[in-house]
Amino acid sequence: MRAALISFAETSAEPIAEVDISATKNPDWKRYRVMLKGLDAFDQHHALAPQAEPQFILKPRTAAATLNGVTLRLASDEQNLPIALAENGRFSLPRDAQAEKDNAELMINRKKELFRWWPYVRSPQLAANQRRLGDLRLECEMFWAIHYDDLPFLARNFVRALGGPCKSKKVVLSYPADFTDLRSATLIQGQRRLEVMMEKPEKSDRKPASFSPPLFDTSFSDDAIIELNYEAVGQ
Repeated sequence: MRAALISFAETSAEPIAEVDISATKNPDWKRYRVMLKGLDAFDQHHALAPQAEPQFILKPRTAAATLNGVTLRLASDEQNLPIALAENGRFSLPRDAQAEKDNAELMINRKKELFRWWPYVRSPQLAANQRRLGDLRLECEMFWAIHYDDLPFLARNFVRALGGPCKSKKVVLSYPADFTDLRSATLIQGQRRLEVMMEKPEKSDRKPASFSPPLFDTSFSDDAIIELNYEAVGQ
């Protein structure tokens, strides 16, 4: 059977609009109840990254996009709560019973398709060019919980029959690199080293490179480290 491809590295070349949300037509948003499914998945699978806290991140889809001036709010007819957004795009999502009851929406002051909304799990004491395999497995579980209903019916059934996209080698999951110019990705545990499948688009595409770790391979524990080597930082 041909492998299914669920890519976490979607891209778009839509032009950037640097305007306030009050002047933005069709601003980007996510349903709060849907994002809460990601927090529920984090709680359910927290053992994959026991020292991590649940976060999300806004990732620009192209090199031309910027986080400068981007703001985030939790909005409903009854309330309008600002959500702190770090310079790197990370944010924590509070649990708010009233916002859930009001079917609130998370909104940014930019048009759609400029940013990816992404679960972000990072255990402490990792170098900037390192990712922990259990963290990525937990990100996958959060992403799957949030986006399950977005998949076509046949794709949902196919992936569900495999036990979910985070446990099957028939599903390729692609993670965008945190920095540009990704040169290689290596999965390391003890003396074992495994080159991780990568996609390096042409520079003219202005897309970030991505890597696809073998989440399904239980011979690598959750504490295995993926070392990402970047040309730009001399690693």
